[in-house]
Amino acid sequence: MGLGLSATSLSSTLLASSTAGTFMELRQSTVGLSTSYPIVDRSVVLRAFQAYNSRLAADVLEVPAHGNELVQTSLDSTASSKMLGAVRQAQDRVGAHYANTHSNSYPAARISTYNYDRAHEIALEFVGAQPRHTAVFVGTGATGALNRVARTLFSNGEGEDGRDTVIYSGREHHANQLPWQKHARTAKGIAVDPLTGRLPFDVVAQQAHAVGKQLQLLAINGVSNVTGVVENQLAEFANLAHTYGALLLVDYAQGLAHHPIDMSIGIDILVASGHKV
Repeated sequence: MGLGLSATSLSSTLLASSTAGTFMELRQSTVGLSTSYPIVDRSVVLRAFQAYNSRLAADVLEVPAHGNELVQTSLDSTASSKMLGAVRQAQDRVGAHYANTHSNSYPAARISTYNYDRAHEIALEFVGAQPRHTAVFVGTGATGALNRVARTLFSNGEGEDGRDTVIYSGREHHANQLPWQKHARTAKGIAVDPLTGRLPFDVVAQQAHAVGKQLQLLAINGVSNVTGVVENQLAEFANLAHTYGALLLVDYAQGLAHHPIDMSIGIDILVASGHKV
């Protein structure tokens, strides 16, 4: 989400803010769950910043907006989004039959097992997975998934057939950098192009050629965690990785809620976070 806010205009506006008045204005506006995404009204964003800057006194925060419900203005939805109504409904349906999975000894357990298995199938269908793919729920988001991949692929610093090198996007979320630096013997970070915000394919190709058969993994971001730029050469990166017998991993934590993805283009590993969807 890009916001056209300059430091000067923002700071001057913040200095002029009023705690109670600004918050009351926010509560009475349409900001929150009823606001369309992305928020394009600059004044709405500025008012939210004003409210934050004045630290919102506890007595103001405790004032209910609609009955016992307080309207919340969230500018952090790329980190953790609001729960979708369909998700809440699914939780309620499953919760009524909650029991141990992988058991057929009583009806609730069979229902829970079915829901557990079906959840994996739905996830695979959603991302266009192929028969060679499987779904693994780690419970800790994309960061946990990336750490598990790193630990699984690299034992004692080496992967399959002694391959020991990862090439990764070097200006992104630490979750797609630090695991490779920790577990792989060699990790090469490639900076994004300062003009396009995308990973320069020619530079990655040069590095891959230099590494050759030592390349185990190419780890890139489908949508930038920093800028929101969409990577439009995933199929090309897949072909590049496969040329050297390596795997392509795509961190799609920022993209899954906004852009369709099809693993059939050659993606070997796709990681994402349920809490961002």
